[in-house]
Amino acid sequence: MLRHLLPCLAAGLLHAGVTDFHTLSNAASAYNGGDYAAAAEGYGALREKNDAARFNYGDALYKQQKYKEAADIFTQIRAPELRQKALHNLGNSLANLGKTDEAIKAYEEALKLGKDDDTQYNLDLLKKQKEQKKDDQNNQNDQNQSQQNDQQQNKQKQQGDQENKDQKSQDGGSKGEDRQQKEEQKQQDQEKQEHGERDKPQQEAKQQDGRQDEQQQEADRQPEEAPETPNAPDAQDQQAAMADPISDMEERKYNQMLDKRGIKTLMIPLSGKGEPHDDETTPW
Repeated sequence: MLRHLLPCLAAGLLHAGVTDFHTLSNAASAYNGGDYAAAAEGYGALREKNDAARFNYGDALYKQQKYKEAADIFTQIRAPELRQKALHNLGNSLANLGKTDEAIKAYEEALKLGKDDDTQYNLDLLKKQKEQKKDDQNNQNDQNQSQQNDQQQNKQKQQGDQENKDQKSQDGGSKGEDRQQKEEQKQQDQEKQEHGERDKPQQEAKQQDGRQDEQQQEADRQPEEAPETPNAPDAQDQQAAMADPISDMEERKYNQMLDKRGIKTLMIPLSGKGEPHDDETTPW
Protein backbone atom coordinates (compact mmCIF):
# COMPACT_ATOMS: atom_id res chain seq x y z
CA MET A 1 0.00 0.00 0.00
CA LEU A 2 1.38 3.36 -1.05
CA ARG A 3 1.04 6.36 1.20
CA HIS A 4 -0.05 9.83 -0.10
CA LEU A 5 0.19 12.93 2.10
CA LEU A 6 -2.06 15.61 0.63
CA PRO A 7 -3.17 17.02 4.04
CA CYS A 8 0.41 17.32 5.25
CA LEU A 9 1.45 19.01 2.08
CA ALA A 10 -1.44 21.46 2.29
CA ALA A 11 -0.50 22.35 5.82
CA GLY A 12 3.07 22.92 4.81
CA LEU A 13 2.05 25.26 2.06
CA LEU A 14 -0.54 27.14 4.13
CA HIS A 15 1.56 30.20 4.26
CA ALA A 16 2.88 29.84 0.73
CA GLY A 17 1.93 32.05 -2.13
CA VAL A 18 -1.22 31.80 -4.15
CA THR A 19 0.65 30.29 -7.09
CA ASP A 20 2.07 27.44 -5.04
CA PHE A 21 -1.32 26.71 -3.57
CA HIS A 22 -2.88 26.67 -7.03
CA THR A 23 -0.16 24.26 -8.24
CA LEU A 24 -0.74 22.05 -5.23
CA SER A 25 -4.48 22.01 -5.86
CA ASN A 26 -4.03 21.05 -9.51
CA ALA A 27 -1.54 18.27 -8.63
CA ALA A 28 -3.90 16.83 -6.02
CA SER A 29 -6.82 16.92 -8.46
CA ALA A 30 -4.69 15.18 -11.13
CA TYR A 31 -3.58 12.53 -8.65
CA ASN A 32 -7.10 11.82 -7.51
CA GLY A 33 -8.22 11.66 -11.13
CA GLY A 34 -5.53 9.12 -11.98
CA ASP A 35 -3.44 11.54 -14.07
CA TYR A 36 -0.22 10.66 -12.29
CA ALA A 37 2.00 12.34 -14.87
CA ALA A 38 0.29 15.73 -14.27
CA ALA A 39 0.39 15.07 -10.54
CA ALA A 40 4.12 14.30 -10.71
CA GLU A 41 4.70 17.49 -12.69
CA GLY A 42 2.87 19.59 -10.07
CA TYR A 43 4.45 17.94 -7.04
CA GLY A 44 7.83 17.98 -8.75
CA ALA A 45 7.62 21.74 -9.09
CA LEU A 46 7.18 21.99 -5.33
CA ARG A 47 9.59 19.23 -4.21
CA GLU A 48 12.23 21.73 -3.14
CA LYS A 49 9.75 23.38 -0.77
CA ASN A 50 9.56 20.55 1.77
CA ASP A 51 9.62 16.76 2.31
CA ALA A 52 5.82 16.59 1.97
CA ALA A 53 6.05 17.78 -1.65
CA ARG A 54 8.91 15.35 -2.30
CA PHE A 55 6.93 12.52 -0.73
CA ASN A 56 3.92 13.10 -3.02
CA TYR A 57 6.22 13.59 -6.00
CA GLY A 58 7.74 10.16 -5.31
CA ASP A 59 4.26 8.72 -4.91
CA ALA A 60 3.21 10.07 -8.34
CA LEU A 61 6.36 8.59 -9.92
CA TYR A 62 5.59 5.24 -8.28
CA LYS A 63 2.08 5.30 -9.79
CA GLN A 64 3.69 5.64 -13.22
CA GLN A 65 5.83 2.52 -12.45
CA LYS A 66 8.94 4.68 -12.39
CA TYR A 67 10.21 2.70 -9.43
CA LYS A 68 13.85 3.73 -9.62
CA GLU A 69 13.06 7.48 -9.68
CA ALA A 70 10.53 6.99 -6.89
CA ALA A 71 13.05 5.09 -4.74
CA ASP A 72 15.57 7.93 -5.17
CA ILE A 73 12.97 10.48 -3.98
CA PHE A 74 11.87 8.41 -0.95
CA THR A 75 15.48 8.00 0.10
CA GLN A 76 15.88 11.82 0.32
CA ILE A 77 13.07 12.29 2.85
CA ARG A 78 14.39 12.98 6.34
CA ALA A 79 11.43 14.55 8.16
CA PRO A 80 10.71 12.39 11.29
CA GLU A 81 6.96 12.48 10.78
CA LEU A 82 7.40 11.23 7.18
CA ARG A 83 10.40 8.91 7.58
CA GLN A 84 8.46 5.73 8.45
CA LYS A 85 6.00 6.21 5.58
CA ALA A 86 8.85 7.05 3.20
CA LEU A 87 10.67 3.83 4.19
CA HIS A 88 7.48 1.86 3.58
CA ASN A 89 7.17 3.35 0.06
CA LEU A 90 10.89 2.84 -0.51
CA GLY A 91 10.44 -0.87 0.33
CA ASN A 92 7.61 -1.08 -2.21
CA SER A 93 9.73 0.57 -4.90
CA LEU A 94 12.71 -1.69 -4.27
CA ALA A 95 10.49 -4.79 -4.24
CA ASN A 96 9.17 -3.90 -7.69
CA LEU A 97 12.74 -3.45 -8.88
CA GLY A 98 13.51 -7.04 -7.75
CA LYS A 99 15.84 -5.85 -5.01
CA THR A 100 14.36 -8.15 -2.39
CA ASP A 101 17.07 -7.88 0.24
CA GLU A 102 17.11 -4.06 0.09
CA ALA A 103 13.32 -3.96 0.23
CA ILE A 104 13.29 -6.21 3.33
CA LYS A 105 15.83 -3.93 4.96
CA ALA A 106 13.67 -0.86 4.21
CA TYR A 107 10.59 -2.54 5.74
CA GLU A 108 12.53 -3.55 8.84
CA GLU A 109 13.83 0.04 9.25
CA ALA A 110 10.26 1.32 8.96
CA LEU A 111 9.02 -1.09 11.65
CA LYS A 112 11.77 0.09 13.97
CA LEU A 113 10.15 3.54 13.88
CA GLY A 114 6.70 2.20 14.71
CA LYS A 115 4.32 -0.70 14.34
CA ASP A 116 2.39 -0.83 11.09
CA ASP A 117 0.26 -3.71 9.83
CA ASP A 118 0.75 -2.94 6.12
CA THR A 119 4.52 -2.77 6.49
CA GLN A 120 4.59 -5.99 8.52
CA TYR A 121 2.43 -7.77 5.94
CA ASN A 122 4.69 -6.65 3.08
CA LEU A 123 7.78 -7.73 5.02
CA ASP A 124 6.38 -11.19 5.83
CA LEU A 125 5.21 -11.67 2.25
CA LEU A 126 8.59 -10.68 0.85
CA LYS A 127 10.45 -12.99 3.23
CA LYS A 128 8.12 -15.84 2.33
CA GLN A 129 8.66 -15.21 -1.36
CA LYS A 130 12.41 -15.12 -0.80
CA GLU A 131 12.33 -18.42 1.07
CA GLN A 132 10.16 -19.99 -1.60
CA LYS A 133 12.49 -18.72 -4.29
CA LYS A 134 15.43 -20.16 -2.38
CA ASP A 135 13.71 -23.53 -2.10
CA ASP A 136 12.80 -23.45 -5.78
CA GLN A 137 16.39 -22.59 -6.62
CA ASN A 138 17.67 -25.45 -4.47
CA ASN A 139 15.19 -27.81 -6.07
CA GLN A 140 16.22 -26.58 -9.48
CA ASN A 141 19.88 -27.03 -8.59
CA ASP A 142 19.16 -30.52 -7.31
CA GLN A 143 17.23 -31.31 -10.45
CA ASN A 144 19.98 -29.93 -12.64
CA GLN A 145 22.58 -31.89 -10.68
CA SER A 146 20.47 -35.02 -10.98
CA GLN A 147 20.12 -34.49 -14.71
CA GLN A 148 23.85 -33.94 -15.02
CA ASN A 149 24.50 -37.10 -13.02
CA ASP A 150 22.06 -39.03 -15.19
CA GLN A 151 23.64 -37.66 -18.34
CA GLN A 152 27.10 -38.53 -17.03
CA GLN A 153 25.99 -42.03 -16.12
CA ASN A 154 24.32 -42.48 -19.49
CA LYS A 155 27.43 -41.21 -21.19
CA GLN A 156 29.63 -43.56 -19.19
CA LYS A 157 27.23 -46.43 -19.88
CA GLN A 158 27.26 -45.66 -23.60
CA GLN A 159 31.04 -45.51 -23.56
CA GLY A 160 31.18 -48.79 -21.63
CA ASP A 161 28.73 -50.42 -24.03
CA GLN A 162 30.73 -49.16 -26.99
CA GLU A 163 33.98 -50.42 -25.46
CA ASN A 164 32.39 -53.80 -24.78
CA LYS A 165 31.05 -53.87 -28.31
CA ASP A 166 34.45 -52.98 -29.73
CA GLN A 167 36.10 -55.59 -27.49
CA LYS A 168 33.62 -58.25 -28.58
CA SER A 169 34.13 -57.25 -32.18
CA GLN A 170 37.89 -57.43 -31.69
CA ASP A 171 37.62 -60.79 -29.92
CA GLY A 172 35.29 -62.04 -32.62
CA GLY A 173 37.76 -60.90 -35.25
CA SER A 174 40.63 -62.62 -33.43
CA LYS A 175 38.60 -65.79 -33.04
CA GLY A 176 37.61 -65.58 -36.69
CA GLU A 177 41.25 -65.20 -37.66
CA ASP A 178 42.19 -68.13 -35.42
CA ARG A 179 39.47 -70.26 -36.98
CA GLN A 180 40.58 -69.20 -40.43
CA GLN A 181 44.20 -70.05 -39.63
CA LYS A 182 43.14 -73.40 -38.22
CA GLU A 183 41.07 -74.11 -41.31
CA GLU A 184 43.98 -73.13 -43.56
CA GLN A 185 46.39 -75.28 -41.52
CA LYS A 186 43.91 -78.18 -41.63
CA GLN A 187 43.54 -77.77 -45.37
CA GLN A 188 47.30 -77.66 -45.82
CA ASP A 189 47.73 -80.78 -43.70
CA GLN A 190 45.00 -82.50 -45.68
CA GLU A 191 46.64 -81.49 -48.95
CA LYS A 192 49.98 -82.74 -47.68
CA GLN A 193 48.38 -86.00 -46.61
CA GLU A 194 46.64 -86.39 -49.97
CA HIS A 195 49.83 -85.50 -51.77
CA GLY A 196 51.69 -88.02 -49.63
CA GLU A 197 49.12 -90.71 -50.45
CA ARG A 198 49.46 -89.93 -54.15
CA ASP A 199 53.26 -90.02 -53.97
CA LYS A 200 53.37 -93.11 -51.77
CA PRO A 201 53.06 -95.64 -54.65
CA GLN A 202 55.73 -93.75 -56.57
CA GLN A 203 57.98 -93.70 -53.53
CA GLU A 204 57.39 -97.39 -52.92
CA ALA A 205 58.09 -98.08 -56.58
CA LYS A 206 61.28 -96.07 -56.37
CA GLN A 207 62.26 -97.89 -53.21
CA GLN A 208 61.49 -101.23 -54.91
CA ASP A 209 63.54 -100.19 -57.93
CA GLY A 210 66.34 -99.15 -55.61
CA ARG A 211 66.27 -102.49 -53.85
CA GLN A 212 66.25 -104.29 -57.17
CA ASP A 213 69.17 -102.21 -58.36
CA GLU A 214 71.07 -103.03 -55.18
CA GLN A 215 70.29 -106.72 -55.61
CA GLN A 216 71.43 -106.59 -59.23
CA GLN A 217 74.63 -104.80 -58.26
CA GLU A 218 75.19 -107.37 -55.53
CA ALA A 219 74.60 -110.16 -58.02
CA ASP A 220 77.03 -108.55 -60.47
CA ARG A 221 79.71 -108.25 -57.82
CA GLN A 222 79.21 -111.77 -56.40
CA PRO A 223 81.20 -113.85 -59.00
CA GLU A 224 84.14 -111.50 -58.78
CA GLU A 225 84.15 -111.43 -55.02
CA ALA A 226 83.36 -115.13 -54.45
CA PRO A 227 86.18 -116.54 -52.33
CA GLU A 228 88.02 -119.56 -53.49
CA THR A 229 87.07 -122.71 -51.69
CA PRO A 230 89.78 -124.64 -49.88
CA ASN A 231 89.15 -127.61 -52.20
CA ALA A 232 89.75 -125.58 -55.40
CA PRO A 233 92.63 -127.07 -57.32
CA ASP A 234 95.71 -124.95 -57.84
CA ALA A 235 97.42 -124.41 -61.20
CA GLN A 236 99.66 -127.44 -60.91
CA ASP A 237 96.69 -129.67 -60.05
CA GLN A 238 94.81 -128.29 -63.06
CA GLN A 239 97.80 -128.92 -65.35
CA ALA A 240 98.19 -132.41 -63.92
CA ALA A 241 94.50 -133.04 -64.39
CA MET A 242 94.68 -131.81 -67.92
CA ALA A 243 97.74 -133.93 -68.56
CA ASP A 244 95.90 -137.07 -67.57
CA PRO A 245 92.71 -138.01 -69.31
CA ILE A 246 89.54 -138.21 -67.16
CA SER A 247 86.52 -140.42 -67.48
CA ASP A 248 83.03 -139.24 -68.33
CA MET A 249 81.90 -139.67 -64.72
CA GLU A 250 84.76 -137.54 -63.49
CA GLU A 251 83.94 -134.93 -66.09
CA ARG A 252 80.33 -134.66 -64.84
CA LYS A 253 81.47 -134.39 -61.23
CA TYR A 254 83.93 -131.72 -62.18
CA ASN A 255 81.27 -129.78 -64.06
CA GLN A 256 78.90 -130.05 -61.12
CA MET A 257 81.59 -128.73 -58.82
CA LEU A 258 82.18 -125.78 -61.15
CA ASP A 259 78.46 -125.08 -61.38
CA LYS A 260 78.23 -124.86 -57.61
CA ARG A 261 81.04 -122.32 -57.62
CA GLY A 262 79.17 -120.21 -60.21
CA ILE A 263 81.82 -120.66 -62.86
CA LYS A 264 80.59 -121.71 -66.28
CA THR A 265 83.16 -123.50 -68.37
CA LEU A 266 83.12 -125.83 -71.30
CA MET A 267 84.89 -129.15 -71.22
CA ILE A 268 86.47 -130.12 -74.47
CA PRO A 269 86.77 -133.91 -74.59
CA LEU A 270 90.20 -135.16 -75.56
CA SER A 271 90.40 -137.11 -78.79
CA GLY A 272 91.73 -140.67 -78.48
CA LYS A 273 92.24 -143.68 -80.52
CA GLY A 274 89.75 -146.38 -80.80
CA GLU A 275 85.94 -146.46 -80.61
CA PRO A 276 83.82 -144.93 -77.84
CA HIS A 277 83.17 -147.18 -74.92
CA ASP A 278 80.44 -147.54 -72.42
CA ASP A 279 82.58 -147.76 -69.33
CA GLU A 280 82.42 -144.33 -67.71
CA THR A 281 85.24 -145.04 -65.39
CA THR A 282 87.71 -145.60 -68.14
CA PRO A 283 89.82 -142.52 -69.02
CA TRP A 284 89.44 -140.88 -72.34
